This record gives sequence, structure tokens and C-alpha cells, in this order.
Amino acid sequence: MAASNLYRKLFRSRSAQRDRLEDFLTEALADLLNRLSEEQRVNFCTECFLLQLSESERNEWKNFAAASSRTELRTQEPITALGAEKRPDLVLYGQKGDETKNARKGRSGPRAKSLEPLMLIEAKISAPFGVSQLLSYDGWLSECGAPCAALVTLTHTTNPPPDFTIGSATYRTKLRSSVRWSSVHTRIRAMLDDSTDRLNPTVASLAHELIDFMEEEGIALPEPTLQDVAAARIYLASGAHERLAAFMKGVRVEVQQGLPEAKKKKWLGSSPSVFSQLETEAGALEDWFELHKGVYVHWGIYVGAGYWPEYMEPKIPRSDGGTVWIDFGERKVARPGAGKFSDWHFPAAEETEYFVVCKVLDLDTISASKSVGQFATWVIGCIQEAKQIIDACTT
Repeated sequence: MAASNLYRKLFRSRSAQRDRLEDFLTEALADLLNRLSEEQRVNFCTECFLLQLSESERNEWKNFAAASSRTELRTQEPITALGAEKRPDLVLYGQKGDETKNARKGRSGPRAKSLEPLMLIEAKISAPFGVSQLLSYDGWLSECGAPCAALVTLTHTTNPPPDFTIGSATYRTKLRSSVRWSSVHTRIRAMLDDSTDRLNPTVASLAHELIDFMEEEGIALPEPTLQDVAAARIYLASGAHERLAAFMKGVRVEVQQGLPEAKKKKWLGSSPSVFSQLETEAGALEDWFELHKGVYVHWGIYVGAGYWPEYMEPKIPRSDGGTVWIDFGERKVARPGAGKFSDWHFPAAEETEYFVVCKVLDLDTISASKSVGQFATWVIGCIQEAKQIIDACTT
């Protein structure tokens, strides 16, 4: 494993809601954008979220938003739409008027500060949109929003409703746009490349961390290169992707059958995933579930000498192989007692940030004709040992 990522740590720490990736990303994005200057925030919203609009429409919105004395993104802000309380994922508010003057008159709340919605963003990863969800937000924007307010859908694999188009008569909000999380990734990277010297160092650091986290979660990856296409040709045309996917899924089934309690645990998702560490030219096919509260056990196949950190003791003996590892996050652990778990690799004593304990396997020791069963048996044995390690390290 490479050096830990701030957003990965925070996401892992919310073990009870690991499936709420869209909420987590929305909060992280709002926090990052609210750290930008007013000009940078308006530019980002224009160039990222309004991609489907014409240049004149984007300029109309940008000029109106730029005239605000202050803008702010709010998440899960309660609003009343169609007679019911709703909580849209993101709302960009703009402030106009004299706040001091309004305060002297005894006014309070959003209207006293002349706040008006400039943009409402509903974010999804793969969940579908509610039947009336966008229509309720559209009605609220048309009544409470700025004259040129924008309604935006931000998705990964989910598509917006078929009638969510510029020419549709279903919606009253004039400006509507649908973008992907990959556009957010691209825009943050462009902001870093073009304006690093203008960004606060803290903001620049958080921006780097966020795009790395998005890539790690498979939400947004850089545009493919010609080398990527060449590699994909070998990987796909040879059928390697199907064989590896079948292998990992087969191991999951074996693990669930061999460890009945595992079926009740919180798993990675519907299937194992591909994980890449671009900065160290390493990666893995991995699967995992929450073995203990806030502690996760992973297994799979790793490749690349840079996959494991240098502080592991003893040093990892091979650059690729099978593996099982325990992710303790920021919970400090050390090898429990001299001579115990000698074939497990623990973080060195000087490690202070991210704690992983792992065991590796030479895949040449597995029979090709019995690879699923043999690897699953090894994984189950490692998980049983992992329980002992967790008990020793958390009690």
C-alpha cells in the first residue's frame, strides 16, 4: 500500500456508512470549492457544471453569479418543495444587498441576507433519480432561485431522466445541465495545472488528495493514452479480464461458504474491484469486508514493487503475488508478542499515520486447475489468523 490519502482515511473512518460514497464525495467537493476565492468558485461552477449550455448561457450565469458579494455551497440544505421538506445535495447561494442594513431592521435568515439560489446540483453515483425528485427541485428553483438559476445533475453511471434536456417543456428552470464526476476530476486537475501559484497551498494539497481519492475509488480516471489502449488490447483480447474476474468472484463465494459469519458482514460491493496506484505503478484486484468495527480485511492479487510501503517489517519478499491484509486505518498496531505471526508483515515502529498488516503468497505454489479453491482456502486461513491479530491489537 502507498502512503495514505486523507479522503480515503476519512471515508474508511465512517464504517457504518461505507456505501454512501455519493454523500461523502459531495461533502468533500463542497468543502474544497468553498475554500476557493469568489472568482475561482464561480469560474469552477461555470466551466465544470454548465458544460452542456451554450457559451452565451454560461456567460449569462457567470456574470450574474459574479455580481454576488459572496457565494457559498451548502450541502443537504433543507428546503420546501412541492409542500414537502427536501434536502438537495448541493446548492450554491449568492448574497446580494446590504446585510448590515437588513440586520438593523431586525431581519434574520436567508432573506435578510438576500441569499438566493444560483445553482442546485443533485449528485448520484449509480443510484437512480426519484420520479419527482428533479421536478420538485425545478419548481423550487423557479420560485426561489435567481432569474438565471441552473439545475444540474452530477452522476457517475446514472443517466438523468430522458426529458432532462434543454428543449424539454417539462421543466421551468431555463438552464439545465448534466455532467459526470469525471468532469469534476478533470476540472480540478486543470485548476491545479493552470493556477497552482494562485491557489492557497492548503487548497492545492486538498485538491490533489481529492482527485487521487476519486481515481482510487474508480469514480474518475484520467483520459486514456495510446499506451493504455495497447495494454487494454492485450488484457481484453486475451480474455484475461474474464478469467481474473471469474477467479475473484469464485474466491468470494468460497470465502462466504467457508466463513458463514462473513455473509453478514459489510462487503465491498456486488463484485471485487480493480485498484490502481498510479504514482507507484502498482495495483491490485481486491475484495474485502468489514471484519471488525472499523477494521477491514482485504485479499486479492497485487502487482508492482511499489504496492507495499517500505516501512513493512519484514520487507515484502516479492513484487507481485496473492495477499491478505488487515486495514486498521489510523489505529496504531504493533506485532503482538515476540515470535507471533512471524509470516505476517507489520508496520515499523516509526510509522505514525496508516497501519496495515499483511501476508503474501507466491502464486506459483497454486495449481492452475485448482486456483480458486486453493487460494480461497489460503485466504480463509489468513482471515482466521487475522481475527487473532485484531483481538490482540484492539484489546
